[in-house]
Amino acid sequence: MNDENYAVNYLKFATDKKWTPSEALMVEHYSLLFWAVSNIIGSLVGSALKIDLTVVHFALTALFLYMIIMQVKSRLTILVGLIAAVFAVIFLVLTKSTLGLVISTLISSFIGFALEHYLKNRKPNSRFLYKLHSPGSKKSAVEESSEN
Repeated sequence: MNDENYAVNYLKFATDKKWTPSEALMVEHYSLLFWAVSNIIGSLVGSALKIDLTVVHFALTALFLYMIIMQVKSRLTILVGLIAAVFAVIFLVLTKSTLGLVISTLISSFIGFALEHYLKNRKPNSRFLYKLHSPGSKKSAVEESSEN
């Protein structure tokens, strides 16, 4: 539920200047309430249903791809995402565990921070820093947030 709530609230905060923290908290509370009720219903009815789990795997992959796309703000974000993907594969193979994801995340985050710091200080007009308008975002909200 945390990932889904984060995605909803991230999109709302990015596109709606009137979205408040109390509304974000309401999203959290209602989604957890319905999650609990759904679990109760699922435990009572679930054993009678047969569901193909390949659909669930596809849905989770699609969810995470959507979350990545919604975070794309500039070419630098795309570059760091590609670097993270390469490091993830390398460190997953080297460590043979999901610890490789943690290592690749830390290294990629540091590289992204260092690149952004370098570009903002040394090359402020770099193409990599241009803001991109992600799907679902309002152009005016993106422009307002970049002015602040």
